[in-house]
Amino acid sequence: MDLLPQVQKTIARWQLLAAGDSLLIAVSGGPDSVALLHLLWRLRHQFKLQLVVAHLNHGLRGDLADEDQTYVRQLAGQLGLPFFTETRDVAAIARESKLSVEEAGRFARYGFFARIGQQLGISKVAVGHNADDQAETILMRLLRGAGRRGLSGIAPLARHDGLKIVRPLFECTREQIEAYCLWAGLSPRLDATNNELLYFRSRVRHRYLPLLEAENPALRRQLVQNAQILRSEDEYLEQIAGEISRDWPEGEIPLSAFGEHIALVRRATRMAVCRWFGQVWSFAHIEQILSLAGQEAGRTVSLPGGRQAVRGQETIKIGYPRWRPVCRRYVLHWPGSVWIPEWDLKLTLWQTAEYHPGPGREYFLARELTPPLLLRTRQTGDRFQPRGVGGTKKLKDWFIDAKLPRDERERIPLLTDGEGILWVVGKRRASRALPRDGEQLLAVRLENEEQTDADFSQR
Repeated sequence: MDLLPQVQKTIARWQLLAAGDSLLIAVSGGPDSVALLHLLWRLRHQFKLQLVVAHLNHGLRGDLADEDQTYVRQLAGQLGLPFFTETRDVAAIARESKLSVEEAGRFARYGFFARIGQQLGISKVAVGHNADDQAETILMRLLRGAGRRGLSGIAPLARHDGLKIVRPLFECTREQIEAYCLWAGLSPRLDATNNELLYFRSRVRHRYLPLLEAENPALRRQLVQNAQILRSEDEYLEQIAGEISRDWPEGEIPLSAFGEHIALVRRATRMAVCRWFGQVWSFAHIEQILSLAGQEAGRTVSLPGGRQAVRGQETIKIGYPRWRPVCRRYVLHWPGSVWIPEWDLKLTLWQTAEYHPGPGREYFLARELTPPLLLRTRQTGDRFQPRGVGGTKKLKDWFIDAKLPRDERERIPLLTDGEGILWVVGKRRASRALPRDGEQLLAVRLENEEQTDADFSQR
């Protein structure tokens, strides 16, 4: 069975490729990625593509993983394509980062793609997700609790840390892909762990979906269709809500906005909060804010990080209470974790040689740190050198340049050592103690109450 016509339609429908594209192809060695590689290789002349093969050895399956790596290397050689590979200890990353093995593997893969892409000047990565992956993902999110955005599933074209992720097999089923491999004479590797019920996705694939399909044989197709509808509607609602909240003054929700449908006001409030404070607040907290519209002026609700929302005559204002004490200083010990209720923050610190940057996470070269390590508020005379800036700068001036509200400046946590500021937490790190490959690092992960709930954007 030749999938080329179907893949060409998918590429055209979602505008996944353009003439002259340089494309990194993620190849694990399994049927999906091998079929993807072969199909894109057949399309290389039509689109004038510059193709590069990338394979990450997760170090999870011993000799079998090494054999996968060798197989992909040989396949790339047969097709005359450049090949890049790397081996990572994903199990160790999972332990150190307190992630599941699945999450750590994804984290390691996309970090690898980003490094290779930066090295080669490539910003587009092709991955082998298919229609069955989409159905499984939607059911997984439904079982865990999700709303319109979460049930939109996997997008055919997405962005991740500066990379464009394209999925040319998005509309092909796993059965069709396996049939293509037979038709094309390909011999992909098979990962037996995909059949084990240890992982949630495996249970959905092998246990839950078959049970549900006994009641509705068309379930997979309908899940995929529903995701497409929800994704387009979500994009439209996001556009309208963005227009509603675009001109709101920082920290203020006009009561006149409540003339719009509550679904749009809720979404506009979530977007505004994320824009103002760089956080995604839970559904419950957004509802608390919205509830003030129906109450008398002066009523308040407490919000994450010590903020509060106050019902005024014409607006709901979100900020810090003026009377709240702000001078704080906490000594940090590592490895370890500390919960700081005044900031609604949990900091986890550990030592590692693995560098995996991401949201709410920073790394510092351990040998350049001077005790004591502190989390504190600003002090008179604080200076630091922001990363990428020559020379030091008064913290006060940096706050002004960053247009941070005056009352917020007093409460922003600073990570410091004996030499000064290392990180204006969640805002900007200093140029000191930058990570270096192969050296011991202090890793700091920042969490708050919101990250223990389902992401509001999934509701």
